[in-house]
Amino acid sequence: MSYLVKARKWIKETFEEGSRPALKEVEGWVSNEDVPGRIITGIVYVDADRFALSGAVYKRAEKREQTPFDLLS
Repeated sequence: MSYLVKARKWIKETFEEGSRPALKEVEGWVSNEDVPGRIITGIVYVDADRFALSGAVYKRAEKREQTPFDLLS
């Protein structure tokens, strides 16, 4: 089960003062799937559990174009 946290709270809990990224930067990370999360009605949420389990290095799955064979499997 995912644990979504508002990005602003996640930033405060994850980064030390003076090294915290801007909310817009985190929004970009979530949009690019660099950090697991969701943007719901314009509000950025981070999947805190998944991020923590990843060892603070989240690697997204490589995106590739699907072929008709992928749909059959």
